[in-house]
Amino acid sequence: MNIKYAEELVRCELIKKKFDDYAVMLEVTEESENCFAVYYQTKKYIKTNNTDFMSIGNGPVIVNKSNGELYFTGSGRPTEHLIESFEKYGHPEIVENQNELQISYDNSKEVSYNNQLKVLKKLTGKGFLEVKSIYEYLKNGNNVIVKNDLPDELKESLISNGFIVSYPLVEY
Repeated sequence: MNIKYAEELVRCELIKKKFDDYAVMLEVTEESENCFAVYYQTKKYIKTNNTDFMSIGNGPVIVNKSNGELYFTGSGRPTEHLIESFEKYGHPEIVENQNELQISYDNSKEVSYNNQLKVLKKLTGKGFLEVKSIYEYLKNGNNVIVKNDLPDELKESLISNGFIVSYPLVEY
């Protein structure tokens, strides 16, 4: 896909959405490895460059290069953040929630079952049966979300005992 095709996709979508007063801002489209950021604005603003006619709140349309999927965004985040999110997560409005941690099971490590249960007990403060149930839940491919207030030592212990500790992803 090239820039002209991405701009044409956005132009067609503006027509489809009946955004009759809007047009693609040619010459300002940004390109990254996997997407384009195509800007649009009121036709009156594009013609006059008078900010009185500028629409406020609309961000660029992120166009997926591989399939042409369009993501209309707002102006709440800088374009470079939208592109970075798209490149990293496949969606422009996905971010890491750094207030929480996601705990999941790492199948690639072989570690002691007893050590895994011990570290989960430290994490949860629960009894053996509940800890065993949480272990099975994680081992079956599920995640557990906890507040991001764990001591670094506990995070490191989780990782060294076969768990993945990461930030969960949320839509912005």
